[in-house]
Formats: sequence, structure tokens, C-alpha cells
Amino acid sequence: MSTPLSAPTSYADCVTSLRTSLSLLESSVATLSTGVQDFPRLSSVLKTVRHYELIPQPTLAAAEASLRDEIGPFVALLLDRADKHLERQARRIETLKARAELNAGRLSHLPGPGDDKLQSRGGGGAHGLGKGKGTGRAGNGGKGRPLDGGAALRAKVVRQRKEALKYSVERLELEVLQKERELRMRVGQALHWATSNISQRVYIRTITINHPDGARTAYLVKGSGPGKGARVMECRGPRAEYHFLSLGVDAD
Repeated sequence: MSTPLSAPTSYADCVTSLRTSLSLLESSVATLSTGVQDFPRLSSVLKTVRHYELIPQPTLAAAEASLRDEIGPFVALLLDRADKHLERQARRIETLKARAELNAGRLSHLPGPGDDKLQSRGGGGAHGLGKGKGTGRAGNGGKGRPLDGGAALRAKVVRQRKEALKYSVERLELEVLQKERELRMRVGQALHWATSNISQRVYIRTITINHPDGARTAYLVKGSGPGKGARVMECRGPRAEYHFLSLGVDAD
């Protein structure tokens, strides 16, 4: 008899509990909505841009080695070319200095206008040479006879030819000195390379210099190790103008 009376009470309690749960869920949803409504703005604010890419150390070392192997020979070639160009420019500077000194000497020895007059009065060409003593003896009494137009022209041509020949001789002498200096530098470099880089049982036998008179100057370098016990033996002929032929390495 008591069960029908308590059932409505139980249903009312269930409805109340359900309403309480719904209100709690609604408040939870409102709280969640309030909490997540700022997420889109935070996602745009906290968005990261990757500026740098991390590379493993072995990969970086392999790339550096590959780049070094690729550009190393070209860099060495460019350095070699630069050294050769600098040496060429240095030799050219030395040649220009020697030529400038030669030209300065020639300018200092050139006769002035007064000297030309004295030479024409004292005797120029064949006629003046034949009467040099006569003009010297007659210097106390009077002046020498001036040359006519043809003799003066011939004397001028002879003087110009003499100056040209003198300049050619001096230029050839300077060229010979320059060649000798270059030859000594080459032989010195070859001997330095030979004495510092020869290995056991290696002989440098083809550093040969031929002289115009048929004599030869040969250098023989022998060593038992790289830079150890190296000996340089020189066989020199008569001293004369020479020409550098070749440099070679013969190994047993």
C-alpha cells in the first residue's frame, strides 16, 4: 500500500536531479565556450615561422668536403696563375727599369747644339778627320773652315748611325744580362726543387745548358731521401753565353 504513494515522490526527485544535471551541463558548456572562444586568436598569435633548418653535423661535414674537393683545384690554379703573372710583371718592371737607365745614359751623353757646332768646325766626316791636326795647329792663328752642306749632312748621318749602333749594342747587352738572370733563377728553382723533393734512387740528369762554342754545363742531383743527404754535382764548360734547354727527372 505504501509503494504507489512513494512512486511520484521518486519521479519528482528524478526530474529534479535531471534538471540539476542539465543546468550543470549548460553551465559547463558556457564555461567551455568562454574558455575556447580565444583559441583562433591564439593559434594565429602562436603560429611559428621556420626560418632556419637544422642539418645534422655529418651532412654538413660531407657538404663541406665535397665543396672543398670541387673548388680546391680551381683555387690552386688561380693562385698559380696569379703567381706567374706577378713574376712576369716583376720581370717586366726590371726590364723597363734597365731600359729607362739606358735611355737616361744615352740622353746624358747626347751632344748639345754647341757641341755640334764645335764638331763641324773641328772637322766632321772623312774630310774633318783628315785635317784634324792641321786645325789643331791653326787654332792659335784662326778658325777652322766650316763644312759645306753635303759634308755636314754626311757627318750628321754618320753620327746618327753611330748612336743607333751604340744603342743596339747596349740593348743587346741588357737582353743578355736579363736572359742570364732568368736562367740563374730557373736553375736555382730547379735545384731547390730537386734537393727538397727527390726520393731514394732518383737522379736529376737533364738540367743541361748548351754554349755556343759547343761546350755543355750539366747539373747532377742525387739524394737518398726527401731532403736528406742530397748532393749537387756541377760540370761546367767554358764561360760564355748560354741558353736553357730543358729540365727533366729520370728515376730508376
